[in-house]
Amino acid sequence: MNQKIGNSCFKIMNVQSFISALLFFVNITFAQSDILEYKDKVYVDFIESVAFHQSGLKASYPIVELNNGSLSLSFDDIADSFYDYTYRIIHCDRDWNPSALSEIEYLDGFNNELIRDYDTSENTYVDYVNYQLRIPNKDVQWLISGNYLLVIEDEEGLPLLSRRFMVIDPKITIDAKMAKSGEVLYIDSYQGIDFKLNIENYEVMSPLEELTATILQNGRWNTATENIKPTSSTLGMVRFQKVGNHSFPGQKEFRNFDIRSLNTATKYVHSIDLLPNGTTALLELSKSRFHRNYLTEKDANGAFVLDNFDNPNASITGDYVKTIFTVKTMEIEDREVYVVGRFNDWSAREKFKLEYDHQRKLYTGEIYFKQGYYDYLLGSKGSDDELETIQLEGNWYETENDYIILIYHRAFDRDYDQLVGIRYLNSTQN
Repeated sequence: MNQKIGNSCFKIMNVQSFISALLFFVNITFAQSDILEYKDKVYVDFIESVAFHQSGLKASYPIVELNNGSLSLSFDDIADSFYDYTYRIIHCDRDWNPSALSEIEYLDGFNNELIRDYDTSENTYVDYVNYQLRIPNKDVQWLISGNYLLVIEDEEGLPLLSRRFMVIDPKITIDAKMAKSGEVLYIDSYQGIDFKLNIENYEVMSPLEELTATILQNGRWNTATENIKPTSSTLGMVRFQKVGNHSFPGQKEFRNFDIRSLNTATKYVHSIDLLPNGTTALLELSKSRFHRNYLTEKDANGAFVLDNFDNPNASITGDYVKTIFTVKTMEIEDREVYVVGRFNDWSAREKFKLEYDHQRKLYTGEIYFKQGYYDYLLGSKGSDDELETIQLEGNWYETENDYIILIYHRAFDRDYDQLVGIRYLNSTQN
């Protein structure tokens, strides 16, 4: 039995109850915006499981060198037929606005090419079409470094999803180290970073005016520190000094769950039920960690990996699992609670919202996830629409986090921001 939902539809195995459950997953009506936003975003409800990373490295960030390597995108359309989806690449400045360049100045090839690599799901309760794209390819290659936006559009030219990525042309080296926050109030909860640049072998006419830095924690742009200006430049060394360091809240290690196999329950998964009309995974009861002392736990610093241990070709055999969350805590007044992570662009999307059960005194929710491993945090949002995770997770300087330092160069004789330096840093490093 097929049921059309907007431009998408589910083909369900003659089970009316499963259709009702899936309507929680995909709304009957949805609004598609024709306004492109220059950030990581999914614009429609029928696009799921978007993964974008270095080719062959599923947990990596979408960062690639100018003349070396490629990026891979995959996503599912919850539909029973193929659609002609196209992609285009937009060069951006360091603030993620479109640059002043024309396409011919930053691309060799053409935009608006069709995505030709797609296939239907096999033996899954939820039917979908999986689309895959690798860039650069024979149709298009980038010519310069900088920030880029990859946009997937439907047959009418409306955006389905957008993804940020960075192309690095490494010209300089970055000397960086971790430090405790220099601010007394945050010395036990924040992590500081000191860094400087070596530009002896790279010509910069006026480093204090031409260079800027951006720091990302665990690849998150919504908490990034951007447009950091140098404070001094002498003898080929450019310093970015700040009283109290450039600091970030340490947070806590990520929560996680693993549903790559549906034949056995893994850590943090209480039980898996293989039902005639679909699969349900009940996660272990969790609690607020705001007052909990720091504990070392293995995580992937916010990453997720789509995979299927039970069948080969996970991109089309991975099924969607109704995953049940329960969080024992007092209700947070005037705030909504969400499950957030890289898998949903750190956004407070309605389908990831948890509701408070006053009788059981806990937050609970049922969310459909494609088979895989997922890191996540519990976030809350108030009337200001700002999503934060500290209220339910707490904050501790000992937490292990990844940091990325990006160096942009806007030369006086150029009208775009080059990306000329990168440094990966982990909070466990000295």
